[in-house]
This record gives sequence, C-alpha cells and structure tokens, in this order.
Amino acid sequence: RDAALPADLRAFVDGIQKRYDRIRDFRGRFVQESRVQTAPVAEKSVGDVFFQKPGKMRWNYRTPEPQEIVINRGKLWQYVPADNQVVIQGFDAARVEYTFLTGLGNLERDFRISWARPDRRPGDPLRYIALVPRDDQATFSKVALGVDPGTHRVLVTEVTDLFGNTTSIRFEGLRDNAGVDAALFVFVKECSHRRYEE
Repeated sequence: RDAALPADLRAFVDGIQKRYDRIRDFRGRFVQESRVQTAPVAEKSVGDVFFQKPGKMRWNYRTPEPQEIVINRGKLWQYVPADNQVVIQGFDAARVEYTFLTGLGNLERDFRISWARPDRRPGDPLRYIALVPRDDQATFSKVALGVDPGTHRVLVTEVTDLFGNTTSIRFEGLRDNAGVDAALFVFVKECSHRRYEE
C-alpha cells in the first residue's frame, strides 16, 4: 500500500477496489470520444459494452460505423461488417489500463494515485482521480477515472497515450452481475477476409 496517500483518497480508492472485487460481470452502453493531437475534431462513437471476469470484453460499436471488438483468451478480434473482414491480434488482458475493470488488477499496486480535476464543470457529480502507471513499460502516460462518490462506480475513463492522444469513455445504464452470457466473448462470424497481426 502507498503510505503517502491521504486518508480521504485511500478510503475513496478502497471503495472503488471493493466494488470491482465483488463484480463478476457487467453490461451497459458507452460513449467514446477519441482526440488525436493532429486532428482538430474528436471522433465520437456509441455502442454497447460487456465485461466478464477474468479479462473478457466485448465492445459493439453502433456509430459512426458498426464494428465489434471481442477480447478473450489473450486475443482480440476486430470485425468490421462493411469490410467483411476480421483482424486478429494478441491482446494482454492484464494490460494495466484495463485491469481494474476486468478484475485482474489492484489500483494501489498498479498506479500512483492522486485527486484530479479540481476544476470540473459545475454540476458534475463525479469525483476524479488520476492514475499514473508504476510500470515504466506502459503504453500510456495516465488514466483519469470519473467515479460516482455514492456508489464508487466508475462512470468515466480517460486514457492518455505517450503522444498526448486521449480516449475518453462514458458508461451509461450499467448493470452488475447481470449474468452476461459467456458466448458473447466467442467470435463466430464467417468473414471473407481474416488478417493476423502481431
């Protein structure tokens, strides 16, 4: 444990950790905004998300272009119906930016933690914490979490990569331990093109 954490922050982080330790699966909707340093406008996507311990994820994008991303057993499948193609690549479910969601991580062990966004918008009910990875080999520089202070539910994640690009995801309509079907994390579609990447 990080002895330098203020007592109020430690209690808040403990509440988040305990909540996610109790969750077996969850499902809901998401709104994603990706901002690239070289692009003036953020790209917005909307869809449905499913998680199941340990380390399984499915992202069904509805807009701006339908696509499916399935993560399971160390692989990621990305299917774009318009291209009739699936791209398959290795994926480490223990990647530290996802571990607190998928039940494989520990916030204090994996991150240096501080309060964030004291200038949040008026009326924003969330409290924010900043997470800086302890792993020097991480592929991102920081994560911000927006958390409901009453339930310790993470409702916003914002990952900043090493180049300053950000991906922000807002979760909506989340349901814990909803009995998500394990079959959702098995990619079974027939495609005319399969591409394998390292």
